Amino acid sequence: MLGTSNLRSQSKLMQYGVAVSLLGSIALSQSATGQAVFVTETTGPVAVSGARSGGGVGGSVGAAAVKDYGKLLNLTDDQKEMLEALHEGYRATYLETSRAQASEIREVLSGFNESHDMSIIQDDIPAIRQRYGNEITANEEAFFEDLKLLLSDEQLELFPRVERHRRRDTLLRRGFLSGESVDLIDIVNDMELSDGLRETINPELDRYEMDIDRALLEKKALTDDGESQSGVLMFNFEDEEVQERVAKTREASVRIRNLNESFARKVKLLLPEAEAAKFTHAFDVAAFPDVYSPTHASKCLDTAQGFADLTTDQAEQIAVIRESYEREASAIHERWARAKRSQEEDGNRGGFLAAGGGQVIIAMRTDNEEEVTDPVEVERKAKRELDTRTNQKLASVLTTDQQAKLPEAPKQHEGGETFISSDGVGFSFERTVEIRSDGDGR
Repeated sequence: MLGTSNLRSQSKLMQYGVAVSLLGSIALSQSATGQAVFVTETTGPVAVSGARSGGGVGGSVGAAAVKDYGKLLNLTDDQKEMLEALHEGYRATYLETSRAQASEIREVLSGFNESHDMSIIQDDIPAIRQRYGNEITANEEAFFEDLKLLLSDEQLELFPRVERHRRRDTLLRRGFLSGESVDLIDIVNDMELSDGLRETINPELDRYEMDIDRALLEKKALTDDGESQSGVLMFNFEDEEVQERVAKTREASVRIRNLNESFARKVKLLLPEAEAAKFTHAFDVAAFPDVYSPTHASKCLDTAQGFADLTTDQAEQIAVIRESYEREASAIHERWARAKRSQEEDGNRGGFLAAGGGQVIIAMRTDNEEEVTDPVEVERKAKRELDTRTNQKLASVLTTDQQAKLPEAPKQHEGGETFISSDGVGFSFERTVEIRSDGDGR
């Protein structure tokens, strides 16, 4: 029986300090003795925290991105309506293609469950993803070409900003270092700052837009070169070619992360204290989503404090519970984020890979949660236990009817938590396969 330590959306394969990303078909070498390797194949549109894309193979163009395009291009109301119509047609084709892909992969994986034939993972699934990925790419290219037909000459001159926006949506989401996938422009746009503050920070954001775009293109050149390699990439980190590619990819990722952190500091200095605090929190959530994102416990506290039928005594007790929760959570968050960053620098953290346009998550872990000594897992466990205690305290204060109005606990699926969710544009399909150190899958 496996331990309850779960795969997470932000777990990273940091062997030699880097995740191998987008390097074609993937085959797994045997794991270390006594450990299990879990491969989770995810298909269909998949949401990514903070992204304007709708997820999926290459990431669909989301509705939020379309609104951004309207602002970037100074579209008229009539043009915006035509753009929305174009997007509806694009979205319908995207979903149809993605669902067909997911259905075909689901069928192929059912065969793998019976045969454990690794050629299905190494050859069949990447081929399916490549075929459907080409269709998705063609659909996206047609959408942007149709958009250009709506524009005046003056608006066409602004179109490179749309292209940079799209690259941030699709390339930042491939990041594996904490802070690498952050889009500072998204964060600032979501804050809805006054026109005066925007005028103050826009010059820095303009420089950020250009610098991050150059860094993303440099990394894309590396990953595109990896995708062009034929055959199957084995996780043989003793191979000099693999080590060189890994090192170059990591260097590109570090540059992107450092740019995000550097410009974040510059933007923060230009903001008043209250806005600077909001900006810092938003950056932390985007950089360390598994650490700082709201949990079920925090959502329950928010909901409970909004109940209109609370007695004075209940309100006071809930306030005390919240104060204690936030104090303990803050300390855990700091240790957790520090541990993640340290492990990323040391290169000893398990990880995230993308293969053939899809997502594969790999985690190396012990079967016994009581033996957990990894600093990141220690803090994750501490946060999970804090949430459990907090929910129990809250339940003891509320009536049965009030408890029934609290948010539902996250749904579980076989093998752990559902760690990738839909954003309303499409759906996600998940399957976890265990491959033990003897090479057997089950």
